[in-house]
Amino acid sequence: MAEEALVLVTLLINRDDGDGVGRRQIRLMSQQYADLRPAVGEVTPEFADTLIRAGALCDAIRKGIELLGYGAMSRRRLSQKLTLRKMDAETVSAALDYLETHGYLTETDDAIRFAEQGVKKLWGPRRIKEDLFARGFPSEAVSDAMASLEEVDFSENCARVIVKKYGACPTDYAQRRKMIAALMRLGYTSDHIREAMK
Repeated sequence: MAEEALVLVTLLINRDDGDGVGRRQIRLMSQQYADLRPAVGEVTPEFADTLIRAGALCDAIRKGIELLGYGAMSRRRLSQKLTLRKMDAETVSAALDYLETHGYLTETDDAIRFAEQGVKKLWGPRRIKEDLFARGFPSEAVSDAMASLEEVDFSENCARVIVKKYGACPTDYAQRRKMIAALMRLGYTSDHIREAMK
């Protein structure tokens, strides 16, 4: 997805201490610039504040795109990362809305991809679901991701784990209990494990 062109606006601000003029450069997306139409010349303090807020939003959007470039994440996780960068909650929320609207932040699609990765790791459904919640995905995205796994035969995957890690089902009672506990930690239900052990 192509990043929007940026426009640099310079504000000259009289310093409070009366010691000359300060310069503040603000990056705006071309659409923000077109909407605000800043003109050369003196601006009101209110309009200067509007430009500064628009610049903060532009910076938050750009940082969000950069962070998403490292890998998909939930809205909640991205919000946390932007907030750690000293961005106020209102700006972060507006940036996240922009990123969702423009297809950068796609929670349901990303949750489905992470769920599919869990299947490849031979995790059971409970472990996959816990992982999605831990990544900050909302209930709706998690439900959609789990629904996308309806065709997965988790009992068969559980059997593959048994063969891969144990070669076959242990006959010793203590070893069998240990194996079952390990499979439960991988997120398999007792039904999946019973079926896999047949």
